[in-house]
Amino acid sequence: MLTSQDKKNSLWNTLSFVISSLLNFLNYSLIYKTFDLNVFGFFILISSIFGIGASLDFGFGISTIKNIAEAKKKNDLKFIDKYFTTFFLVFLITGLIIVIILFVYCIFVLKNSELLEKENVKNLNFNLITFLMIITFIFNYNNGYLKCTLEGFSEYVKLGQINILSVIFNTILFTMILIFNLDIYYLVSFITIVSVFSFLITFYYIFFYRKLINFKWRFYDFSLVKKYSQYGINIQIASFLNSMIDVVIKYLIGLNLSFTWVSYFESGKKIINFLSGIIFSTQRG
Repeated sequence: MLTSQDKKNSLWNTLSFVISSLLNFLNYSLIYKTFDLNVFGFFILISSIFGIGASLDFGFGISTIKNIAEAKKKNDLKFIDKYFTTFFLVFLITGLIIVIILFVYCIFVLKNSELLEKENVKNLNFNLITFLMIITFIFNYNNGYLKCTLEGFSEYVKLGQINILSVIFNTILFTMILIFNLDIYYLVSFITIVSVFSFLITFYYIFFYRKLINFKWRFYDFSLVKKYSQYGINIQIASFLNSMIDVVIKYLIGLNLSFTWVSYFESGKKIINFLSGIIFSTQRG
């Protein structure tokens, strides 16, 4: 039988998805209307490339939700502290490795490709955009693990509130882009600001407000990585392959047609993902 807390969790989980999806679609429409479609298509492609890195958590996120939830049920706080410390440090190292790979690819491969010779794209400051996207990735990647930790603690109410607050902040910034007709550098900068904002709120809630975790270096235990990291790995492989296929399609479209068609492709995806996401959110709740 569902408890009142179960109902709250389900409600906020669904609200978070619906509100975030609607506002994200609005945000997409705002920047779609603001920017040249070639420039916008280029931004979509590079965002998708960093999205591949975001999908590479090697099952650590799913594993964290499961094992923290089970330990919480047993009130095994010592295991939770040890588990979180271990996998959070592994997550930091994994994220750093992914950042290095993405940086090398963007600077030494993508920067020298024919794609950057497209109209209105070749004059962009590619290094600055890449730098800001890397910062965004670092905060989003590590924030993803913190959010998995909140899920493990069944903190769906607070998680939903953080997600909604972040996307509202994002909408405010994107509206400014439209009103003042700001360039692509503001778009990337605003996305970076929101990623830092979301990370800091989640971090503060876990460690200072609720004090859910007691983080200490001596809690690190590599044996936990070997024991639990395989959980959910198949799901992560599927997610990685999906991200990779998405980038390849956009790359080929941009190379053989133009970045404008990448924008059209992404618009169709947004509609499809929103509809399928409603089903996913209901099931998850």
